[in-house]
Amino acid sequence: MRVRYLNNNREDHVERNLGQSLIRAGIAVEVPTPKTPAPVRQFSIVIENYNDGRTLDKKVVAIRMDYGKTVAHYFGKPELINARKEWPGGGRYLNGFGCAVPDEIVREYAKVWKKNEDLRLPKEVLDPDNSCAENEKMAAAMKGK
Repeated sequence: MRVRYLNNNREDHVERNLGQSLIRAGIAVEVPTPKTPAPVRQFSIVIENYNDGRTLDKKVVAIRMDYGKTVAHYFGKPELINARKEWPGGGRYLNGFGCAVPDEIVREYAKVWKKNEDLRLPKEVLDPDNSCAENEKMAAAMKGK
């Protein structure tokens, strides 16, 4: 805990039990620890390089959220930005931000999305087809067991 001595106004960090004894004896007072303000979420629309590590490497439009030292992006469809999954007693946003995106950002993203088809992720990334040959082989193998 941090204390300030009354005789010379010097501040010092001391163990809690020592500090409480000094305060009870009237020798010092506790100095409150200032609370750091919580970071503010800042949303923006950006053009980012998207690389899936295999074949896709292109520039795409994204919503970027800066929250303290954390940065997150949303590359999906405009109508799904604020989609939620609900269950009894709770729910969560599916956008990866953990909160709703402000309406003005959603509108601006939708405008850019609509005007620039070349800045979208390809359809196979946005709407993956789960019926590929590998998945069908796995399903057949599971049926055979």
